[in-house]
Amino acid sequence: MKTDSNGLSTKEANKRLVENGLNIVTENKKRGPIYFLVNSFKDKFILILVILAIISLINQDVLGAVIIIFLGILSALISFAQNYSTYRFNEKLKSKLKSKTTVFRNKDKDTVIYTENVVVGDIITLNAGSIVPADMVLLESKDLFVNQSAFTGESVPVEKIVGKAGKQDDDVFNIQNICLMGSNVVSGKGIGAVITTGFDTYLGKMNKEISKKKEPTNYTKEMDSVTKLLIKCMIIVSISVFLIFGFIRNNWSEAFLFALSVAVGITPSMLPMIVNVNLTKGSRSLEKKKNTCKKYKSYTKFRNNRHTLHR
Repeated sequence: MKTDSNGLSTKEANKRLVENGLNIVTENKKRGPIYFLVNSFKDKFILILVILAIISLINQDVLGAVIIIFLGILSALISFAQNYSTYRFNEKLKSKLKSKTTVFRNKDKDTVIYTENVVVGDIITLNAGSIVPADMVLLESKDLFVNQSAFTGESVPVEKIVGKAGKQDDDVFNIQNICLMGSNVVSGKGIGAVITTGFDTYLGKMNKEISKKKEPTNYTKEMDSVTKLLIKCMIIVSISVFLIFGFIRNNWSEAFLFALSVAVGITPSMLPMIVNVNLTKGSRSLEKKKNTCKKYKSYTKFRNNRHTLHR
């Protein structure tokens, strides 16, 4: 690690920070208002409204087309305003909740820095209650017990001691002289050298794999099912009307236009507005009760000042 018992100098630490990046395990991409505005118009139902507006124009119903487009734009703007405000609030909250750790810097054994600024080669002090800030190899330990339930699900603390890494076929969680990022110290104390940071840590690699598989929320599933159902009904009814009207009147061009009119009429243009307004209202109600939504349109997880609730 090219370090010693005195730790790194500030100059060397800054150099390694530039080379390896921040010690974070989640991608924190900065998003501008344009990103949220564009995504607000990607709603499937809004796209359906655009198609219906085009159909209305084909039927020379300009007023109907304007109303449908207006409702779609208004719905998207409501979604944009709520999404962007939630994002900005969460970013401010993250900036205030940065964790800190104690490292050896410039021969000072009690230097406190933000966890995201930890670099490979840093000498870290661990005490009861500490969160391990990166993957570390122990240099000193005394009655050090670590909780690894974040990885294994086992709440029983595991003792960590200085010594050999163990056999090659040992499970990573059973290696006694290695402390993984994200585990917390239950009792005792220790000193260790950082061997990996950020996405190179075990926790970072786990997060990479998890982030690749984005599971749709219950809200998304239900809205998709409603959208598909409405599209099926619209297609079936429109085709039926087209065939019946065509055979009765024997005027297929008029039957086609009438079927398009029916398709526009049976599709609830107000649905996106109703959904977005109610979600916004729900979000505001949660804020008044000191709850923070993790993500707008996804009330699967939110946190209050006492505990985490799951819905």
